[in-house]
Amino acid sequence: MKYRTKLFLTFSLLVFISTSIALVTLYAESSKLLFTQIRGELLSIAVTTAASINGDEVESFQTKQSVNTSSYKKIDNKLRFIRDANRRPNLYIQYLYIIRPEKASNHYVFVMDPEENPDKISHYDDLFPTMEELYQNEDRPFVESKLTYDHWGKWISAFAPIYNTQGNVVATLGVDVSIEEVRSKMHTLILYGIIALVTALIISIIIAHLLAKLVTNSLSMLVETVNEIGGGDLKSRSHLESNDEFDELASAINAMARGLEERERLKLGFARYVSQYVLEKILKSEVPANFEGERRRLTIFFSDIRSFTKISENLAPEAIVSLLNQYFERMISVIFQHNGTLDKFIGDGIMAEFGAPLEDKNQELHAVRAALDMQIEIEKLAAKWHEMGMPEISVGMGIHTGYAIVGNIGSEIRMEYTAVGDAVNVAARLEKSTKKLNKKIVISEETYKAIKHLDEFVFEDLGEVSLPGREQYIHSYAIDYKVQKNTSVPGDHGKPVETPTNT
Repeated sequence: MKYRTKLFLTFSLLVFISTSIALVTLYAESSKLLFTQIRGELLSIAVTTAASINGDEVESFQTKQSVNTSSYKKIDNKLRFIRDANRRPNLYIQYLYIIRPEKASNHYVFVMDPEENPDKISHYDDLFPTMEELYQNEDRPFVESKLTYDHWGKWISAFAPIYNTQGNVVATLGVDVSIEEVRSKMHTLILYGIIALVTALIISIIIAHLLAKLVTNSLSMLVETVNEIGGGDLKSRSHLESNDEFDELASAINAMARGLEERERLKLGFARYVSQYVLEKILKSEVPANFEGERRRLTIFFSDIRSFTKISENLAPEAIVSLLNQYFERMISVIFQHNGTLDKFIGDGIMAEFGAPLEDKNQELHAVRAALDMQIEIEKLAAKWHEMGMPEISVGMGIHTGYAIVGNIGSEIRMEYTAVGDAVNVAARLEKSTKKLNKKIVISEETYKAIKHLDEFVFEDLGEVSLPGREQYIHSYAIDYKVQKNTSVPGDHGKPVETPTNT
C-alpha cells in the first residue's frame, strides 16, 4: 500500500473517530441539557398555572356534581386554554390537570382533567397513579426525578401546590409531557448530528486527499533527489521549499550530497598522493586536513636515479617504461608505509613530503626510515634487473625539514597538491649533492636534530656542504641503519607502521 493511501485512510479514520466521539458526547450533553430545559419549563408552567387558580373554589369541589357548576367549568376552560397555549413546537404539553389527596384511601384522585379525548380523560374522583414524591413534596413545587410509566405512555411530570386564601394546600396542579415528544427532539438532534458527521467526512476526505498529495509530492521530490545521488549524480540537489520538516529533510539531503561530493573530490584528488590508510582517515574526518594553501613544518624528500639519461639511451622505450613502473611502484609503496605523501614525479625523480596533509609529529623519523627502506628495495630491484641483463641503477636521496607552503596550488584548469618554498629547494639541492659527496642519502641538520638520539641509525657528519645554486652552506649528514635490514618495513601497502612519538 502506498504511503499516500495510508496517509489518506489514516486521516479519514481519525476524522471519523473524532467526529463520532464528538457526536456521541454532544448527544449525551444535549440530552442532559434538553431534559433540564424541559423540566425547568414544566416547573415554571406548573407554578404559574397553580398560582392563577382560585384555591377556595377548588376546595369547594367535593362531589361529582361539582363538575356541573359554573366555577368548575370556568377553571376547566382555563386549564384547557393554558394547555393549548403551551402546545408549542419546542414544548408540547400533553396533559394539564388538578389532583388532591384522599385521606381515607391515602391516594391522590383527580379533581379536574380538561382532556377532550374520551379514551384518555380522567374523571372526577378517578385514582391517580401512586407517587411517593407527591406525598414528600405536597407543599412545594417539584419535577419528578424519574419518568412516570402508565398505560398511556411515558411521561415527565411537574407538580405545584394550589393554596386557598388561608394559605393551606387544597390540591395539586400536574403538568405532563410525553417522553415521545422528547425523543422526537432527540431524533432530530441525531439527524443533525449524522448530517454533520457525513459533511465532516466529505470535507475530511477532500482535505485528506489534498494533504496526502501535498505530503507525497514533497516525498517524491526528495526520493527523486536521493535516487539521483544514489545513481552517482552527487551534484543533484533538492529545491524543495516548504518551511516544514520536509524542508529540513531536504536541507539534510543537500548537506549529505555536498559531503559526498567533497569526499569524492578528496578521494579522486588525493588517491594518487597518499596511502589508502591516510585517505580513509581524511574521509572519516578522524583528523582534520587543510587542503588550502598554508604554512606548515614539513620534511621534504627528493630522489633521483643517477645517470638515468645515459641508461635509457641503450634501452627500448618499452623497457624504460617497464623499469620505471617497477621502480615507482616499490618506492611509492614504501613512502606510503611511512605516512608520506607523494607530491610528484619529476622525470625519474620523486618528490614527497612528510607532515601533510595530516599532522605527523614523527615526520623526520618517517622520512629517514622511508629513504633507508627505499634503498633496500632498490638493491633488490638492482639484483633482479642484473639477472635480466638490465643495467644497475643508483639512487640519490635528499631530506630536509623546514617550513613550506603546502596545499592545492594551480588554476581551475589544472591544480595539484604540492609544497613550495625554500625548504623544498634545500631538499632538492641536498639530493643533487649526493653524487658529488658519493652518498646515497644526505639529510640536513634540521632533520638530524629530530632523530640523532635514536640508536637505530648511524650518522656521518659531512660538515658544511655547499649546495648547487645556493650561497649559504648547509650542515649535512649521511645516514644508514646501524643494523642492515634484509627487507623493507613490514605491513600492508599503504598502512603505516606505528611509531612511538618522540619525546
